[in-house]
Amino acid sequence: MVALTHTGSEPPAFTGFGEELTTMFTFLDTRVARLVVKEELPPAEVAEFLRQPAADPAVVIERLRRRGDQVFAFSVAYLPGAWASHLTYDDLHEQTPLPELLENRLNIPLAEALLSVTAVPADAVLAGHLEVTPNIPLLQYEVRYLAQDGTPLILARIHFRGDAHQHRMRLAWMNASPGARRGRPSTQCPRL
Repeated sequence: MVALTHTGSEPPAFTGFGEELTTMFTFLDTRVARLVVKEELPPAEVAEFLRQPAADPAVVIERLRRRGDQVFAFSVAYLPGAWASHLTYDDLHEQTPLPELLENRLNIPLAEALLSVTAVPADAVLAGHLEVTPNIPLLQYEVRYLAQDGTPLILARIHFRGDAHQHRMRLAWMNASPGARRGRPSTQCPRL
């Protein structure tokens, strides 16, 4: 799990994974091919993260992204209805990432994103969206976004075809001089 945390006096800026994911969606010419916005009861772990009663519906935003004629990713984002009501259908159909929309529309400063990358089998629904056989391994990125005051904002799960996506990351050794690095690091290499 990678945590991107702001601790200084400057406004927070997500770098590394979040920046790379945004770049990947924007510059690889992906487009939102299908957008569904609905209210439904979230899974228990999502309700717990959002700190809302399990009986309260969350807003669920599903986006299928394509690059050319190929499926690129299918994402499901859960957020509390109070914030989602400020976003329009056109907002969600744009390339702008959902956390950036919340920051710009609601002036909620983001502080942290918790990322986990997991291999998961494609259930029938995911297989249909990603045009794969059920049970084929998918790469799932789960990102939990938090505001500076610790308020949970979004829990997003982005699924990629395991046969068509690789996760690569450049890690910078903490003591390496900037001149010794070949490219911009995604994050610092953790101490083991």
